[in-house]
Amino acid sequence: MKALIIVLSILLFIFILLLLPLKLKIIYNGEPYVTVKWLFLKFKVLPGTVKEKNKKEAKNKNKKADNTKNNKKENVLEKIKKEKGTIEALAFLKDVTVSALKGLFNIFKNSKLKYSFTATYGEKDPAKTGIVYGIINAAVYSAVALVNNTFVVKKQNVNINSDFDNECFKCEINAEILFKPLTVLKNAILILIAFLKAKNRK
Repeated sequence: MKALIIVLSILLFIFILLLLPLKLKIIYNGEPYVTVKWLFLKFKVLPGTVKEKNKKEAKNKNKKADNTKNNKKENVLEKIKKEKGTIEALAFLKDVTVSALKGLFNIFKNSKLKYSFTATYGEKDPAKTGIVYGIINAAVYSAVALVNNTFVVKKQNVNINSDFDNECFKCEINAEILFKPLTVLKNAILILIAFLKAKNRK
């Protein structure tokens, strides 16, 4: 009985941890900066250090050399095409893509977003500045509508400015997205199941 209580307590503790939000922070001000934070853990995704980049480049070179030696290992899509034909390979690709998009949509629609976006555009020719400024406005606010329909937006600030005196194009993004790890895990499992079903379909 004690063992069962301990196991259930551990499972409950893990479940509570998975409900605690995971924060994805995205900053762009000429260079991207992306971090992931969960509880007291923080990971930098971008930019990587020079050392990490060198390691990655060396790894990629070794991988390419191995691929050349082994005449490249067939990927899943190529294998299905070879064994079952092009139609089955395309059906597999469609099923996996649809499942992945559904999973991503389910993650996004349950996530909370705070963001600010500022853009400044200018040309020496004021007429051209006005035309491009109008195009940027249309594109940005179309994107804003899509974002607002996808995420639960808690706070937003969008500023688009024109500079009629200088030639410039500046863009700044500051965003925080809160995910529930449980939602991410659930949808990742569903995508994996869909992938395996599509792969093993007769």
